[in-house]
Amino acid sequence: MVRAIPRPGQDTRLKTLATRLAEAARVEPGNIRFEALTEKGGSVLLMAEYETPEAYDAHMQAPHTQAFRRALERIAEGSRATVTPLARLA
Repeated sequence: MVRAIPRPGQDTRLKTLATRLAEAARVEPGNIRFEALTEKGGSVLLMAEYETPEAYDAHMQAPHTQAFRRALERIAEGSRATVTPLARLA
């Protein structure tokens, strides 16, 4: 799970970039799901699930992921997103 908080005036740009990332990630080999959600206040939540750690690593190295991460430096608070690894409970 990733949470990105937009800098003032950047919420629309963040949503656009997150949507593009989700569309690209959903067709990656090993992707099970990739959800882009918004929270009240304009934050974006990205929830991804991959079949293997290698598929996730490939996603992180993909050009579209790298471009998204570079864009966050300009448009997200703290110049990055907060990444929280999750594990299936039930």
